[in-house]
Amino acid sequence: MKKVNTNKLLVPVLQSMADGYKRQLVKYKVMLKLAEKQKEYEEAENMHKLEEVIQARQVLIKKLDEMNNKLKPLRDDIMNILGLKEFSSTALLEAIPIEATQDLAETLSQLGEVLYAIKELDQINEKMLREKLSQVNTKLDVVQQKSLAQKAYKKKILESTSEYIDKNK
Repeated sequence: MKKVNTNKLLVPVLQSMADGYKRQLVKYKVMLKLAEKQKEYEEAENMHKLEEVIQARQVLIKKLDEMNNKLKPLRDDIMNILGLKEFSSTALLEAIPIEATQDLAETLSQLGEVLYAIKELDQINEKMLREKLSQVNTKLDVVQQKSLAQKAYKKKILESTSEYIDKNK
């Protein structure tokens, strides 16, 4: 029986995966731009634009999930064929040191950098939103306390009855 070179068989699969991850990379770069816009709108307190950006990000997340679901079977197959415990650039390059693997590894590296930048921005955005929410809650508490004090003061004025004192008696 003739031995089959699995490296040659995997080249189209690896190229297909690299192409898929490159398409994802484009979408994640858009996501990064949206995260930057989100920060900008949070700082400017432009809630209308902020809501639009968040909705656009949610649509993009759904598209990326669909793309990931299409790549997952390929990724799982490669891991099974090569006996890899994890899907990483290093593991792939060790198992199949060819140009197609290098291209995939570079794409995964770029993807990782963009994902890290998005994560960092999202943490900043979340912290900023929490601080603004806390400020709003504090202001709301002050307004409620003032309102209660005014109601209590008005109530005392209304409850007091006037008495007529007849000095002639």
